[in-house]
Amino acid sequence: MINSIQHFQEQGVKNLTEIFSHYTDDLTKFAEMVYGVTKEVTKLGLSLIEEELESYDELLRKRQDLRKGWYIERRDETKLLTSLGEICYSRTYFHNKEPGEYCYLLDRLMGLESHARISEDAEARILEEAVESSYRKGGINACIGKQEVSKETVMNKLHTLEFPLLEPLKEKRRVSRLYIDADEDHVSLQYLEKKGDIKKPRTNTVMPKFIYVYPDVSFDGSKHELVNCHYSGGDYAGTKGTKALWQEVFDFIAESYDEEVLEKIYINGDG
Repeated sequence: MINSIQHFQEQGVKNLTEIFSHYTDDLTKFAEMVYGVTKEVTKLGLSLIEEELESYDELLRKRQDLRKGWYIERRDETKLLTSLGEICYSRTYFHNKEPGEYCYLLDRLMGLESHARISEDAEARILEEAVESSYRKGGINACIGKQEVSKETVMNKLHTLEFPLLEPLKEKRRVSRLYIDADEDHVSLQYLEKKGDIKKPRTNTVMPKFIYVYPDVSFDGSKHELVNCHYSGGDYAGTKGTKALWQEVFDFIAESYDEEVLEKIYINGDG
């Protein structure tokens, strides 16, 4: 970290001085001044992160007590895209002879998966934009720098997401009535198992099923809103899938509502 700060004092401060000097000559170039400052400060941030990671790796190399059973194999350079931009740093490849395992211990300490090229904060920016607009814009939004991620990578990130089930309520809700709305949708697939495997137009559509459970509807004067609504759904194909979805809904009701108080359940659907 000290080296990065020293370099910034020698070169970064000089660059910032020139940026502010140019702005003083023409105050209409405010945007250029902001972009220039952002660029220099971002370079400092990336350099600090790189140096910090390498200091941890160096500590692992020197302190055998921190890596008992692990032996140094080699040192490799790697790149990682962060929300600040791309960092490039060196890390050590270690070998544990007893289980015959190889790994970059720094990656393990950082919680990075093997061959990871995108940090968690960059992924968050990607997904935040992708769910609102498109894969392409999600890739562009990966970081504040110029680096981008392909739309295929963004798509793969989204498709591998897993959402944990909600934990049951500590105290069951006491209502006398529940409403259940059931429906389905039509979604066009990009592929079934891998890109290019859809040959006939009729095979590229799935019909996900949706069920939502709620005890009441509120109205604030401008719009209606379902109260304490719980959503279940997905690609529950066939009769077996439908039964599994309804079982999931019934389990939720049993876990969340006092069945001794519950008197009626109204089911709405178009089929």
